[in-house]
Amino acid sequence: MKNEIVKDTVDQFMWGFQQHFRAGVQRGIEQVLSRVGLPVEVRVVLVGFALRDGLRHQVCVEPEDGPLLVSHLATVASRAAELFDADPESKILQSNPRLRQLRHAGNIRRSRADALVEAIEGSGVFDGLTFFAGTATPIGDYEVHTCAGVPTEALNSAPALDESVVDRVYVGRSLQHEVIAECLRRADLAMYLPEPGADLYPLGAPTEDIVKAAAVRLIDGTVYRVTGTPADLFHAVNAFVSLSYERAGAGGHLVITNKEKACQSARVRFQRPISLREARIMRKLLELSDDSTSVLADGQSAYGLGTSDPAPDTVEISVRGHATWELSIDGSALVKVTYGQAALPRPLLDFANFADSAARTVGSIDTEGIWQLIQAAQVSGHGTTLVLSSSPAEEAARLGGQAVAIEPGSLEPADIVRLGNIDGAVVLGPDGRCYAFGVILDGTASGRGDPARGSRFNSAIRYQDSMAPNSLLVVISDDGTVDLVPQLRHRVNRNDVEAAVRTFCDRCEDNPVNGEEFARTHDRVKALAFYLDDAQCQLVNDAYTNEMRRRFEAGGISITGVPLGPHPDMNDSYFIQR
Repeated sequence: MKNEIVKDTVDQFMWGFQQHFRAGVQRGIEQVLSRVGLPVEVRVVLVGFALRDGLRHQVCVEPEDGPLLVSHLATVASRAAELFDADPESKILQSNPRLRQLRHAGNIRRSRADALVEAIEGSGVFDGLTFFAGTATPIGDYEVHTCAGVPTEALNSAPALDESVVDRVYVGRSLQHEVIAECLRRADLAMYLPEPGADLYPLGAPTEDIVKAAAVRLIDGTVYRVTGTPADLFHAVNAFVSLSYERAGAGGHLVITNKEKACQSARVRFQRPISLREARIMRKLLELSDDSTSVLADGQSAYGLGTSDPAPDTVEISVRGHATWELSIDGSALVKVTYGQAALPRPLLDFANFADSAARTVGSIDTEGIWQLIQAAQVSGHGTTLVLSSSPAEEAARLGGQAVAIEPGSLEPADIVRLGNIDGAVVLGPDGRCYAFGVILDGTASGRGDPARGSRFNSAIRYQDSMAPNSLLVVISDDGTVDLVPQLRHRVNRNDVEAAVRTFCDRCEDNPVNGEEFARTHDRVKALAFYLDDAQCQLVNDAYTNEMRRRFEAGGISITGVPLGPHPDMNDSYFIQR
């Protein structure tokens, strides 16, 4: 838990636990985004609009001492009125007076949320953040919007569809957008409960439940997007990809489109539609599909086998293995589901990380050529290890008794896949030429292994630690998971590390110390702990200890943390050389 300090008095008061609530929602959104593969620092602000005249403040902002000021929101009311008038939803007639009132109030709140986002982003005080706002909940004398700012660069790093509403139905844009929206929905609901913020988890649900709710809404929304009818695709697909067939895991392709297109594209058409809920039959049908043939369906039923090119009106389900599948629209992968847990689809191995690691271990290599070999081995369906060595001829000779040495030569990606079918590793030189295959890797146990991983991964670590330090091993598991050995940390700018330490120490000298900034800057330093030298660790530890002592003496809560210390593996090679 972050070490926030709660102010003794709040001028812009809405309810007693507003500071706790905001901090808890902020932590919750960060945890949920990290769960789906987007670890970022989030900023949350609460904005309350008075429900009656005569209050001390007609608009309140939490935190009141933050960068966002009430003056930044001066045009929200008028802009909300403009958005409401322009919204087609506001023109819909409703004969029932009570329903008309509820619809009108809901549209007003949504318009004000949109105007609030415009005002916050237009203020310029949160540079580099994209904001989202909840639709507001009445609490006390205010209607309170929960607003969350997420780093724009990170938000846009994963694909997203253009619009979240189709034919007046909310269907979602992407997993990252839908996760944020789900958190804000739960924050709105939490404010209906007694004393929201009085507990540690204001979002009121485990992280995995929030992710699942967001994934269900997005995935089922994609079916409505392309067919115009609702469906329970998330649960249906999970059911049949979790089944084995003749002891083999699932694999194959499913295409979702409208019924007419599915029937027209079918080369083999079923005599009767097969419900996607018939899990055992659907599991068998997957066996008939491959990269060139898909099971064609409309979100409710399957109609046949055929081909369908990526298009905006087509959803593709690629089953990658047992209980593992990925959803794409128009060729853009939106979400990956593994054993019912959704996450953003990411490359199993990042090219930039590979190139950087190779340069720091082996030296100059044929990066593009070797990358093609790695990609081929990665999708082969059979695990293997590629040993990229700075001295491949010497390694092939030394390991001759436990390998098949060959005349050095450049191989096609298909050849690497073929050689990888034999147990053992493949030795490559910096130029991508192959020197040996079927290599049995061994070495002295170093204590750096992982008992949760298989023998291939742990053998690679022993080999690299004791036998071939000037090498990079690419370990590819049977399921396509890829690991680099050694697993080098990213290089950073030395000035950025020094700035993080200096900023944290400066915040500790503020009078009074802002609890949120103290926690935020301390988290930044801890994230860079690997790169700190002994003097920097001592500065941070002393500043943290002094602040905890001051809190305790002032009658607050002191939290003892683990002191930072220099990491034994850290050296100057981890700094970007300018």
